[in-house]
Amino acid sequence: MIKNYSTLISSIVWNLLLLSVGAVIFSVGVKAFAIPQGFIMGGFSGVGLLAYYLTDLFSPGVWYFLVNIPVILAGWFFVSRRFIFYSLYGMLALSLALDLVALPVEVSDPFLAILAGGTLMGFGAGISLHSLGCMGGVEISAIILKQKFGLRIGTISLVFNLLLFALSFGIIELE
Repeated sequence: MIKNYSTLISSIVWNLLLLSVGAVIFSVGVKAFAIPQGFIMGGFSGVGLLAYYLTDLFSPGVWYFLVNIPVILAGWFFVSRRFIFYSLYGMLALSLALDLVALPVEVSDPFLAILAGGTLMGFGAGISLHSLGCMGGVEISAIILKQKFGLRIGTISLVFNLLLFALSFGIIELE
């Protein structure tokens, strides 16, 4: 019994650690490279950044939290509770990291900023996806749509991101 309990606790700690480290690394990519250059990215973090650029009403972390609320609620009813609890933690970790991480990096070349920011964001997202949850957003929506309609998760993410980028090209400067 003790061995199973310690395995459970270490599993919980490990998953929370993966989500936390992933959120911090992802937010470094966003705060150090994407936001200073005015870049948009895919997923719900891109939706949050677009809302941040357009309104300047809330911080990027608050926007990310707000756009994720409906998906977390939907996930509560259509996805496993364990996945949603971990994903809620991941969403909160990323929201906080987006607001607390301050790492000014001056990069004048937008191409280098794309490479550095994209690498960090991809690395952070990849780390978090090795947990039993995610950092919210499109992943939860895609899982729900896969369960209900058999749609592929990658296809859903691609279509969502294409629509987001098409919308953002009409709203923010193309440069």
